[in-house]
Amino acid sequence: MGRPIIQIPEGSVFGRLTVVGRAPNIDGQGTWLCHCSCGNHKAIRGYQLRNGAVVSCGCQHREAAARNIRKAHKKEATNLQHGEARPGRETPEWKIWQSLQSRVEGLHPRWVSFKLFLADAGRRPSEDLYLCRTDTSRPFGPDNFVWQTAKWRAQNRKQARTAKQPVIFLECRGERLALSDWSERSGVVISTIRGRIKSGWSAEEAIFTKASVSESLKRTWMAGRISPRKPIYTREELRARQRAARKARYQADPQAYLEKQRVWHTQNPERRKLVSRRYTDKNRDRLNAKSRADRLTPEKKEYMRRYATRHRTNNKALYLTYSHNRRARKMGASGTHTSAEWSALLAEHNGCCAYCGDSMARMTRDHRIPLSRGGSNDIKNILPACGSCNSSKNAFTEEEFRRRLAEAGC
Repeated sequence: MGRPIIQIPEGSVFGRLTVVGRAPNIDGQGTWLCHCSCGNHKAIRGYQLRNGAVVSCGCQHREAAARNIRKAHKKEATNLQHGEARPGRETPEWKIWQSLQSRVEGLHPRWVSFKLFLADAGRRPSEDLYLCRTDTSRPFGPDNFVWQTAKWRAQNRKQARTAKQPVIFLECRGERLALSDWSERSGVVISTIRGRIKSGWSAEEAIFTKASVSESLKRTWMAGRISPRKPIYTREELRARQRAARKARYQADPQAYLEKQRVWHTQNPERRKLVSRRYTDKNRDRLNAKSRADRLTPEKKEYMRRYATRHRTNNKALYLTYSHNRRARKMGASGTHTSAEWSALLAEHNGCCAYCGDSMARMTRDHRIPLSRGGSNDIKNILPACGSCNSSKNAFTEEEFRRRLAEAGC
């Protein structure tokens, strides 16, 4: 003899479905004819209605698929319009174009569109180059831009020509360069060239005449009354010498070098944050690429796998809450709750089942109004129940189940 068929009264609501009446059995299982809110009729097995496996005639799944397709197309269109402007991964070209929109001088009408700006200016050639104007009296545009260094930009901006101490440009040997560029090329310090120009020297003589040292100055150096003139280095040479000196100090005494750094970090917390932020901003792309490459190594993957396993083992209640909320979302139920709210609910019932009072069994989440009948997943709609009561309650509401328990004398 088979198991008796559990009857479902007419008018019962399961999600979008309303039971109209009995339908012919399918494979010996009780089946009910249901009316969907979209207007369709469908015969559905009784156990699928009670456990929430089926909540519509299929229209809910089709609507969800259509929404996902629209979201995907919308995201793709946004990326095409704004040019790789994804959160946390904005490209340098997008950042440059964004900064151009708020310029006081205005912007060429063609460059209002990011696509046209990228087509004209192209990708940034390197991290050391910036977008500059060839003519500072006109706004940025397709015919008024150039990729140049920060030094070139500083020398050619408006303030450089109108400030109290403007950048000095000299024409010599068919070239027009700033005074600092001529100093790097000839090896003569800037102050010497500037003094010679004020004294009436020609540009050729002021730049390329090597500075001579008098005998009296040499005797003063030998006597130690003044320090000898420091050699002249370019910026790259000076940085290379500084790196070599730091490396030598570290190799001589690593512990003392690191301790000196720790002391400086302790005494200058704000300066440390500023230096760290500047370094991160300047090398963000390289650091992100290195981080992504590190995450792809077998060692990092194995470490993350062990960490995830350990985290799941130590936070079973948290992941169980995630699972319940995910199941509720799939069924189209509203509301959500956290593991802290579930712990507070257990404490409120002293860890006992809300129906039979058993405190020894493992408590499960039971919905007062089942999700299959339109109940929410909010903590107010949840009661702690032992596995036996939760299984026996099935798709009944709290009132219906308590009535059945009273009739059975439990």
